[in-house]
Amino acid sequence: MMETVNMKKTLLTGTLTGLVALAGAQSLQDAIQLADREQFDRATTAFKQLLAANPSDAAAWFHFGQSYYANDQQDSADYCYGEGVRVNQRYPLNKAGLGKILMVRGQRAEAQVRFNDAIAQYSLRRSAKWDEVLSLATALAAKRLDLKVYGYLALSAFHSER
Repeated sequence: MMETVNMKKTLLTGTLTGLVALAGAQSLQDAIQLADREQFDRATTAFKQLLAANPSDAAAWFHFGQSYYANDQQDSADYCYGEGVRVNQRYPLNKAGLGKILMVRGQRAEAQVRFNDAIAQYSLRRSAKWDEVLSLATALAAKRLDLKVYGYLALSAFHSER
């Protein structure tokens, strides 16, 4: 009898814990919006939850990197972009993110290789969100790191769409 009561309590506790965790889970779009509103601590928590549930989500790794980059945490952004490439070589945005980090570090030649990889991958997989790749270049241009990068990527996007 006592074992049955304990088992029911354990089952109820487990169910409630699961429901609380599910209620706290957010979508990728929610995490992105938190980062866009510069609520970086909450965004980090949301990205970590998403990646705990699906560690091979290259898009989540990319946007997690973007959040870190926007919060001036380049090493963490670099890690996220690298994990995104590791889990999915065919997702071009993480390659572009790595290029952005290399550009900031003054490693222009290596950055260009990453940008070229992202562009080549995009042309193989048209379902990628090219506008997001261009947004990386726009961010670079906005910080006046290298306006040529934006022009190069925009020109590449134009030619890849033809």
